[in-house]
Amino acid sequence: MPGGLDLLIAGFSCVDFSNLNGLRKDLEQRGESGDTFFAIREYAKYYRPRIIILENVVSAPWFHSKIEQLAESERQKAARLGRAPSAKIIKKNGLDKLMSQVGYATRCAKLDTKEFYLPQTRERGYMICVDRVPYLEEGVDVTAKLDGWWNAPKVDPEDEPEGIVMDLDNWEKLVFHLKRPASVPAEFMLLRSDDPTLELFSANNDYVSHKAVKKTTTKGQGKGQVKTKAATPWIKAKIGHHDYRNDLLLGSRRELTGWQEGGTFTPEDFWMRSRKGLVERVLDTIEIAHLRNLKRGFDDRYY
Repeated sequence: MPGGLDLLIAGFSCVDFSNLNGLRKDLEQRGESGDTFFAIREYAKYYRPRIIILENVVSAPWFHSKIEQLAESERQKAARLGRAPSAKIIKKNGLDKLMSQVGYATRCAKLDTKEFYLPQTRERGYMICVDRVPYLEEGVDVTAKLDGWWNAPKVDPEDEPEGIVMDLDNWEKLVFHLKRPASVPAEFMLLRSDDPTLELFSANNDYVSHKAVKKTTTKGQGKGQVKTKAATPWIKAKIGHHDYRNDLLLGSRRELTGWQEGGTFTPEDFWMRSRKGLVERVLDTIEIAHLRNLKRGFDDRYY
């Protein structure tokens, strides 16, 4: 792994922070998100890039102050109920605190792509982390300083090395100075639905997907035989799809593809992609999205 970087840009896994995940984990539980973040932190601790920019979903634990507020609420609730506070909440740490402990001053910003040239709504959190060491005065014991930051529960902005707060302020001002709405709608950046290039992309994706799921058996009679990954059975998703349709009052229509049990369907005349992978679960998801758009007032076949 290369060292000596001036700038490290890292987007670590968001799976444990996503609101769509019903089995989310904290950083300390070392799920996929925790593992990837702490790997970045360890790299920073030993290789010390001057600047690190972290990216993740808005719901990631960016601010330790918010976690402290939740912890205090938990302590008060536990006191009222006469029980011990939940260790799961009390022991959490924010990303800013964890980076501060390895000697980085931080600043966070929540940005939306539609405010920065791109015609797409995509809110994400960004954190700039600046190494404090180059800001230290000559003659300061760097090792002692790093040990002090490591053990400190919090570094007050007034205790930051001179100049670092000003640089963080300037970074924040510069980022927001770059704001500019998109000049064109999304359609101007997309290929037409009948563009022949899409056919090439579709064929290539089918090849890559097929290659990704291939595996060679090494035991038993099937040695050397190529198998493909089985699709999720429709029966496992059927009830969830039915309930979703009922909740949104979408009905049971399949007017876009007219798919039948078994996965057969009749595509629209503008359909450009391969039929590979279009099992009942996928086809019904397409139908649900279409019916939802009709309910919103537009037909996505002509959008």
